[in-house]
Amino acid sequence: MIRSLRSQLDARQQGKADAAIRKLKDNTEVLGIGPVPESLCAAIKERYLTAPLAWAVMVPVAVIQWLLFYRLMNNLLVDELPQHAPQWLVDDLTGKAPGSVTSGAAWIQFARDWVLGISYLLIMRRTMVYLAMTFNLRAFMFERVDRWADLIGECAEVVRAPSVHERHHHGPSLRFAILRVRGAAWSRGTVRSFDWQRRITLRRHAFRVVAALREARGEFVTDPKSAAKRLGELTLTISERYVDRRVDMLLDEGDIGEAGRSRPRGEALQLAISAVLLAVIALVASAFHLPVPITMAAVVITVAVVYRSAVAAGLGVLAALSPLFFPGK
Repeated sequence: MIRSLRSQLDARQQGKADAAIRKLKDNTEVLGIGPVPESLCAAIKERYLTAPLAWAVMVPVAVIQWLLFYRLMNNLLVDELPQHAPQWLVDDLTGKAPGSVTSGAAWIQFARDWVLGISYLLIMRRTMVYLAMTFNLRAFMFERVDRWADLIGECAEVVRAPSVHERHHHGPSLRFAILRVRGAAWSRGTVRSFDWQRRITLRRHAFRVVAALREARGEFVTDPKSAAKRLGELTLTISERYVDRRVDMLLDEGDIGEAGRSRPRGEALQLAISAVLLAVIALVASAFHLPVPITMAAVVITVAVVYRSAVAAGLGVLAALSPLFFPGK
């Protein structure tokens, strides 16, 4: 019975892989950027065939790791921290959530949750990369290829659109594709844990690749059809280079051009600036009893100024921070 279920599952995943490959080939043909490299087709196939096993491994590992992490952090805060920290800090860190989000305890607990959450995600990320490399779970590695294939499909929809209005309406979103570009180096398992110099080099290259994608996306305003072909071509190149483990050359210098020459702004710095400015707006709004529309308009304008062209990232930060600083609004 188990063998029969496994055969059915494999057949189902094989069907999904074939459909995804066929769709990608159709989209590249529409864009005129083919053919699709065989290595890319093989990566998509492995992504689907190893997906059930990857989920079967990831879920229990994530649960066990969370329980161990929670127990460790709880022991540190409850047992060890009182011996080395003032009592007021211990009370703020281990007490109940305060009623006001502008109190000192609220800020301390916000910082606590932020540090613990980021720490757990970083540990979990490294664990998944290790498992993927050790047990050949290609679903983790090649999930990014699937997302980039979706972007190529969105570009093809622009070309298929019969009118200019519909081409603007079907404009592709770079949000998920950009996130996959930024994390391409670590997910491919090509960087050692403490090779900081290489990490910095790859991070700079990823920023330049993201800038090139955004520049191509910006051309949709003037010529959607040509811009869709250009963006699809860049995405196909990124996918092929990623599969071939060339994460330090996802795009050639000629493809990046002038877009990647500006200095990157640290995302962590942008997030910190947004948090500080939203806190200031919250305090001012509370002190002067500003109407809700004016307060929220100031919040949106502030986030837009900080993130500028990276509006998708700004909206994510706005959605995450607004309930903390403006509860009930």
